[in-house]
Amino acid sequence: HLEVRYTYDHLNDKVVGCIALRRFDQNSAELKRLYIRNGFRGLGISKRLIQRVIQDAMDTGYKSILLDTLETMKPAISLYTSFGFEEIESYYDNPIEGAKYFKLDLGKD
Repeated sequence: HLEVRYTYDHLNDKVVGCIALRRFDQNSAELKRLYIRNGFRGLGISKRLIQRVIQDAMDTGYKSILLDTLETMKPAISLYTSFGFEEIESYYDNPIEGAKYFKLDLGKD
C-alpha cells in the first residue's frame, strides 16, 4: 500500500508546488505539505494538486482523506472546504495550539 507519495506541479521546468499524501491507516490517507512557491500563488496550482491526490487516494482504495491545518490559514481552509472537506474532532494528539482537523469522505463503503 501507499506509504508516502509526493506530487509536484511544474511551470516552465520549475517546481512551483508540491503536496504529499501518506497512509494514515487501512482506510484513510492524510494530506500533508501543500506548498506553492511565492509568485505562483493564485494560479490554481493548489486546486490541481488537491485534485490529483484525491484521485490518487481513490485509485489506491482509501475511503477518506484527513488533514490538519491552523485556524489562521483561512485561504487554505476555504480551499479544503471547497473540495468537500468537513471539520472534525482531532484525529491525533497535536501539541500545536489552534490546529483544525478536516476529513473528506471519498464515498466508498
